[in-house]
Amino acid sequence: MLEIDAASNTGVDNVRDSIIETVGFAPARDRYKVFIIDEVHQLSTPSFNALLKSIEEPPPHVVFMMATTEQHKIPDTVLSRSQVYEFKTISSRQIADQLRRIADAEKIAVDDSALLLIATLFRLALNISATRLVLTDGFAGKVIDAFGHFGNLDFEQPYDPKSFAR
Repeated sequence: MLEIDAASNTGVDNVRDSIIETVGFAPARDRYKVFIIDEVHQLSTPSFNALLKSIEEPPPHVVFMMATTEQHKIPDTVLSRSQVYEFKTISSRQIADQLRRIADAEKIAVDDSALLLIATLFRLALNISATRLVLTDGFAGKVIDAFGHFGNLDFEQPYDPKSFAR
């Protein structure tokens, strides 16, 4: 996997060096070679033109993922050759609901208030919230409580799952 920050590498030489020159080489250990182009809308027009051939006919082992917050700035020639997925944020309540399902399945005793707190602290990242829930359970070994220990949370300090244990 190779991540390219298009905001810093807008020129055609950067695209040629980072992608076009290496796209033909098969990955050393993985099944696919994945190119993640972040802020792709910031590429120059010549860069998009240079990239177009690789996008049109990629080798079977190559996957391009392009991330942008400004899709309207991507040339139609590139968009027409792409699958577009729009990611939307999920609410803390939705994360807490999913954490409840995980907690029930894993037989983790946890208050709903603690789930909502974990979801709120790590919002926008369900995977991080779920990891924190399981880590907290591993350290707590009891019922996980949020508001009884909320005053002990120091947001400047590293996360301590033991602080939630009753």
